[in-house]
Amino acid sequence: MLTTFIILLATIALLLSNRIPLEISGFLCLLALIVTGTLSFEEAAAGFSNGVVVTVGALFVLGGALIRTGVVQAAADLLEKWSSGDPLRLMRLVVLTSSALSTVMSSTGTVALLLPAVVNASSRTGNSPSKFLLPLAYGSLFGGMLTLLGGSANLVADETLRNAGRPGFHFFSFTPIGAAILVVGLLYLHFWGYRTLPERAKPVAPNVGPTVQELLGHYGMFDNLYAVQLPASRDLGCATLVGLNLRTNYRIEVLAVRQAGTGAVTVPAPSSPITNGATLYVQGLEDDVKAFSQDYGAGFQKQPTREASLGGRGLAELILTPRSKLAERSLAESQFFRHYGVRVLKVRRADQELVTALADARLRIGDTLLVEGPLTRLKALADEHADFVVVGLPREISPHDGLTPKGKLSLLITAAMIVAIITKLLAPPVAALSAAVALVLTRCISVEESYAAVSWSSLFLVATMLPLGTALTKTGGIEFINQILFETLGDGSPPYVALAGVYLLATILGQVMSNTAAAVLLAPLALETATNMQVAPEPFLLVLAFGAQMSFLTPIASAGNTLVMAPGNYRFSDFLRIGLPLHAAATAICLWVAPRLFPF
Repeated sequence: MLTTFIILLATIALLLSNRIPLEISGFLCLLALIVTGTLSFEEAAAGFSNGVVVTVGALFVLGGALIRTGVVQAAADLLEKWSSGDPLRLMRLVVLTSSALSTVMSSTGTVALLLPAVVNASSRTGNSPSKFLLPLAYGSLFGGMLTLLGGSANLVADETLRNAGRPGFHFFSFTPIGAAILVVGLLYLHFWGYRTLPERAKPVAPNVGPTVQELLGHYGMFDNLYAVQLPASRDLGCATLVGLNLRTNYRIEVLAVRQAGTGAVTVPAPSSPITNGATLYVQGLEDDVKAFSQDYGAGFQKQPTREASLGGRGLAELILTPRSKLAERSLAESQFFRHYGVRVLKVRRADQELVTALADARLRIGDTLLVEGPLTRLKALADEHADFVVVGLPREISPHDGLTPKGKLSLLITAAMIVAIITKLLAPPVAALSAAVALVLTRCISVEESYAAVSWSSLFLVATMLPLGTALTKTGGIEFINQILFETLGDGSPPYVALAGVYLLATILGQVMSNTAAAVLLAPLALETATNMQVAPEPFLLVLAFGAQMSFLTPIASAGNTLVMAPGNYRFSDFLRIGLPLHAAATAICLWVAPRLFPF
């Protein structure tokens, strides 16, 4: 038992530290359980065949199909259309739309897909995106509490019941509590939360994307802006912009080039030819610009802000998503330009510009990148959902094509899956897997796209953490924790007190680590507590699932919270200030309703 507790504490420490990927922490835990003889290989590998893992993986494919066939974008279009410029109506629609989508999609995917639409819709009202992005994240959390498929914590609770020989939860078992929290949350945001949300992020011009000038100004690219006039007769020793090596040798960024003769001003690519007599519009420190000018015999002068014609090129903003493969890698390591055909001009983190060399700076989740490239490349970025979200596209680009004909088919398959689960025709893992296979066979999503849609880190984390619960049960660890819990609460404590204790543990862990991991770790404890008290386990596992998903208080409590932090320009205190009353109200609802839905 001591060995299991050491592995448990080490795993929790790794998960909280974020020093290594979450799934690697899970695999280290799994290996430790096998090497120490705590579990056999078969017991340790059982997590990969668990129904929760199968269901969650299939739902990722379902979410990918809804994105690919235009269903999610159609919802975003309706969001902009129905808001009609009314900020409070927009806020309500944002919450309801994100809640609806996250009943069958991951909350992270919901936030990532709706984020650009919410930023654009906020411009129609003339209000800051900060007023709507936190409600977007909260709405995705509300949706995860509405149905059995809404959140992986719900599936963990259901699977724990079934493994204990109980019937398990129904598709709508979570709905009464989830709907009550949604209604209270919507009323709270309408009458109080919206007014107290900050207005730090500036709205862009209505009905269009941000202009080049707006983007450059936001990133401070107009600071230290100079026009460098290259000599008309001197040999430059190179033929292209990359040959000048300005970024490395002089720490200068070229924003635009005015070619000699034609006078055309363009945003250049690294391979753009540089001719004698051309004017380079550069950004950098005056001493660096002076050094370059002296080396090449060029003249320079301070340049007033202006917006140039881009000639088929443009700028965009990208935000790294929680499952981005670019996170913890530098631009050089990821070969960013080679893969995406655009160059990174600036990187901002928590509204602070990264001062290290761009090529070597390690990116993090939530970083915002200002990129430049051909409009065709920028259009392609808008369809990239795995690694980043595009929140600022040039106005020349229409980022989507609307609902495709197969969108209706994907909706029909989704509805059939839900009906099969509600009527108990199929178990949730079988129904979800059947839907995923049907979506691939009908070409709503290709095999390659289905692989890309799956968050393998989340899936591996669930599969590797489940055996830890088995080990705690097998070695008597759960019984030991349960005994301490009873001694703390008192032997004669009513079930309500123990219920509140389980909820409290789940909601504390859920603020600082994955809600799935929190549910997996505590599910055996909730079951053991109910067994020792000789009461029904359903209310304990129900509050466990809700407690793990009450991720309102910190930006790291959920991936959706992390994703909106940069574009909303939020601070840590904003989540605590706005989320604490909501969390308190949701806690009261959960603890009062759960034992009435499922009596002890």
